[in-house]
Parts: sequence; C-alpha cells; structure tokens
Amino acid sequence: MPTHPESQPIPVDREAAAELRGLADIAIKGKLCSLLFPDFMEHFRRDVNREPTGAVIEITAMIRTAHTRGSHYTPDQIAGILCGRAAQIERGERMRRYR
Repeated sequence: MPTHPESQPIPVDREAAAELRGLADIAIKGKLCSLLFPDFMEHFRRDVNREPTGAVIEITAMIRTAHTRGSHYTPDQIAGILCGRAAQIERGERMRRYR
C-alpha cells in the first residue's frame, strides 16, 4: 500500500536550514520583531537582488499573517521559529500547517 506523499520525508536542504539559522541571529541582533522581520526580508531581497529559499519565504509569510491577525512575536520568538523550522528541515520534516 503506497503512503501519502505528505508522509514521506522531504530531502534535507542544508542551504535553507543555514539561511534560517543565519536569519535567526540577525533577528536577535537587529531586534526584528514580527512587525519588522517581514519588512526587513523584503528590503533585504531587493537590496541583494536574490530570492530567499522557499523555507524563508514560507516562514516570513506565516509571521506576517500572524502579526496581521494580532499576534506579536519578539525577536527571540522570531529566532525560535526560524531555528525550529531549520531543525525540521534537517530532520526531513514538512512544515506543520496551523490555521
């Protein structure tokens, strides 16, 4: 019996995990809360003229949406979210969907 594709591990993307961990450090040092982090990412993308990895785009959108809905994350919480996603990627896990 074949398993559902969502239950299969995803390939480990070391570049995405490293980018997420690096951004976690920037979030703390730059004091980037959930209000500032998405805008920082947009300006960073334009300044370096390079698209971030899909994982970074996904997490940034999640943070922006949560903030728009009234949740506020501190820089430490942003770093925790980024490092948590990096750990998931390193374990080959898909991002959990929350509604």
